[in-house]
Amino acid sequence: MDNEQIINEIAEKHLRIATLATQNSDSLDFHEVAVWFLREALMAAYEAGRASAADECQHSEVERSGVWTTMTIGDAFEHLKTWIDGINDPAQIALLMIHVCGCPRAAVIDDTLIASEMP
Repeated sequence: MDNEQIINEIAEKHLRIATLATQNSDSLDFHEVAVWFLREALMAAYEAGRASAADECQHSEVERSGVWTTMTIGDAFEHLKTWIDGINDPAQIALLMIHVCGCPRAAVIDDTLIASEMP
């Protein structure tokens, strides 16, 4: 079910609004809604969002469990060098220094300099 269908279902079920399409009529486009119906609709929207996020998380778990590759340490080293050589954004390099090199902090000074606090 896509987002529009979910939103329309929530509006109809919880707010008693048959359509969310503009009808160019005040009596059809504006509705009085009891706060308890509004609360139900908000809770339904919240739960739909949670379910969607859980579904996406499940899909990403499947993607991460893809095919494993076995390689020698030397091949892995060459693979990492090639990957690192492809990084040319200073902010990504600073993040790499923090996460891989263990630097507590790293900051981009300009396009040619990065300052880092060494561990």
